[in-house]
Amino acid sequence: MKKQFNKFSSLITSFIGNPITFIAVLLLLAGLIAFNKWEIIDRSATVIPFLIIFIFQYSQNRDTKAINLKVDELIKVTEARNELQGIEKLDEDEIKELK
Repeated sequence: MKKQFNKFSSLITSFIGNPITFIAVLLLLAGLIAFNKWEIIDRSATVIPFLIIFIFQYSQNRDTKAINLKVDELIKVTEARNELQGIEKLDEDEIKELK
């Protein structure tokens, strides 16, 4: 069950952090905005924080991938334990076993 949840959560974060998803949601929500002044203000107050979440998730995904690549490269060039390379793909129980 935990492995399925890990796969599901990885899939969702990859989907949410995708620039194409951001653009699609932006276009979809822009079409829902009415032309009444107060409705625009109200919808903007709801939509803008929602879109910021997409931006944060994309940035977080990019940073995490970069850090993983750097750490993997350090493991390759040093005498560190190679079994720790790619550890981010393991579930919580498997990571606890490696401690």
